[in-house]
Amino acid sequence: ADDDVERQRSLRDKVRDLNLTQGLAVYEADLATYRASGDQSGEATTLVNLGNLHRDANQYKKALTAYEEALTLWQTLEDAENEATTLRAIYQAYFDQRNYQQALEPLQAELAIWQQLEVPEKVAEVYHLLGDSYGRLEAFDESVAALEAELAIWVANNDLVREAEVQHALGLVQTAAGNYADAEIALEREVALRDDVSDLTNKLLAVQALAELYTAQESFDKAVAQYETALELATELEDEAVRATLLEQLAQSYVAAGDPDAALEPYQEVLAIWEEAEDGGAQVRTLTAIADIQQRAGAFDEALATYEAALTHNEPLEDESTSGRIYEAIAELYSAQKQYTAALEAYDSAMTVWQRVEDPLRAVGVLFRIADIQQELKATDKAVAAYQEAIPLARAANRLDRAATAAERIAALYREAENYGQALTFYQNALDLWQEQGNDTRIANVQSTIERVMSQQQRAAERQAQEALDAEAERIAQITTNGFIKPTDGETVSGTITILGVANHPTFEKWQIDLLLDRDESKATFVALRRRPRGAGGQLTELDTTRYPNGPHTLRLRVVRAGFNYDEYFVDINIQN
Repeated sequence: ADDDVERQRSLRDKVRDLNLTQGLAVYEADLATYRASGDQSGEATTLVNLGNLHRDANQYKKALTAYEEALTLWQTLEDAENEATTLRAIYQAYFDQRNYQQALEPLQAELAIWQQLEVPEKVAEVYHLLGDSYGRLEAFDESVAALEAELAIWVANNDLVREAEVQHALGLVQTAAGNYADAEIALEREVALRDDVSDLTNKLLAVQALAELYTAQESFDKAVAQYETALELATELEDEAVRATLLEQLAQSYVAAGDPDAALEPYQEVLAIWEEAEDGGAQVRTLTAIADIQQRAGAFDEALATYEAALTHNEPLEDESTSGRIYEAIAELYSAQKQYTAALEAYDSAMTVWQRVEDPLRAVGVLFRIADIQQELKATDKAVAAYQEAIPLARAANRLDRAATAAERIAALYREAENYGQALTFYQNALDLWQEQGNDTRIANVQSTIERVMSQQQRAAERQAQEALDAEAERIAQITTNGFIKPTDGETVSGTITILGVANHPTFEKWQIDLLLDRDESKATFVALRRRPRGAGGQLTELDTTRYPNGPHTLRLRVVRAGFNYDEYFVDINIQN
């Protein structure tokens, strides 16, 4: 089916190109003929036709060039009506490009011509187009002024149909401008006029516009009443498509009014219409709306079943983006129930979809929610991994704010775990991203956070150092075997060192430490002597190594006991000052 559609589109393009080529050839030949004969009227007419051909082919620059040439000729010929027609074509070229601002100038010029020629119907027509263009530019005061000028003409002509059309346009513009009272007056007048001319179809549209107006005002009771009236008209007109649209809007009004339960009935009616029409996309849209209401009402099982039905209906449509959104909704449903395993599975399915359709921003949203769940599960490493995956995707989506937020959240997780080095790395990454975006508020906040984390890091380092010292002291205090503890054998020392060790015996009399220069006992130099034992590891004495030559030496500990007996303990050191 897709191949057939593509083939048909290709054929249409070829026909259009052929028509354009042939048309250009014909008009170019006509132009040459008219120019050779000096027929400016024929030349101008051909230029307009040529412009129309270019405009139909979306070649707006060429179209405008042709129109402007024609306009100059009509002005030379003083042919006001054709000048006005050409100005309308110029307006249309700008309008087609959605360049509503530039579309105003040719309209105003055309208006002046019809006013001078005193053709009120044409004047009214241009006022209507001006009202529309100003409205699209959200210049609502100018739009209302133009439409009211048009309205005065149709009222003077007693043209009820045209008056009703203008009242409808005024109602919509006043609604968009937030002038609800004026909008209500215009739309109610339109309803009365539609009754006068027995125009049920447009009366329905007027009533629908009133309902939308009341919804914008949050006057939901009035909105519901208007939707019900519109539904009666749609039933009378036997227009099921319009009925479905109205039922959807009625349901949405109930939801907006805070009465989602009341919305279920019109949604079920809509679903039946779409099932009858075999409109799969509309069925999916309605099912997801119903599931959302069920979810808000806490009807978990019903909501899950409805979402799964929506997925089933969506499969043959191959609308992957809709599937991705439904998977996300299912994941949120499970997450609200704290069924995190099922929620993560649904998010993984959504993630697969967003990667396949290359929608990085939706993927970022999913990764943020996955990270939230992993934090709930105390799986910090997995939360960090999700945020890290989100950063390049956010960049790809041109959302530096999301990338920076992900970096900040990673930093916060590391900070909470007292991994201040990693925390500072990611806070700096976040700061770089905020600076790249130029968000001064976030820059200041992150800079302040970095300063606080650096202070925390310093305090933590000091605490850890003290804890290490305390632990070492505790370890040393547990040693009860005679001998040196520090310095250790073969250690290189300098400056003043503390000698730690144990010197004890049941018949202890004294201990003495000597330094054997060059590791030669004949060069023993006295260091310290004490008559109190050291029964557990601790400080024996201090040694100023600067008093001795650099090089290899030996410390000797002699523990003397009763009967002139003693034990000796040795440790080699290397003095380097």
